[in-house]
Amino acid sequence: MNIQQGLCGNELRKVGLLITEASRFGMDLEHGEIGVNSSSGNVWLWDEDFNFSLYLDLNEDDIIYACWNHWDTDREEIIESSKFHTIYELNKWAEELEEEAEKEEA
Repeated sequence: MNIQQGLCGNELRKVGLLITEASRFGMDLEHGEIGVNSSSGNVWLWDEDFNFSLYLDLNEDDIIYACWNHWDTDREEIIESSKFHTIYELNKWAEELEEEAEKEEA
């Protein structure tokens, strides 16, 4: 897991919250990255083994979001990660969105 250089105190605290949430799901974080979106200030966690990322809004600490993106269509879906109890459920959500987007492209 790569962590972006130069994160400040509040951003580092949010990194800890994201890692804790990833741990709750049992995510192995070997091939990913944690950073800050320079436009929004959101702190995000992404791993290539999953087709979603987790993020915390700049102004919130109590809601961690899961974000799925379809790069070809720029479609994006966001949901609170607390709606899922297992990594299986979260993966299923993202996989269903991926299948739906592929059908729309065809």
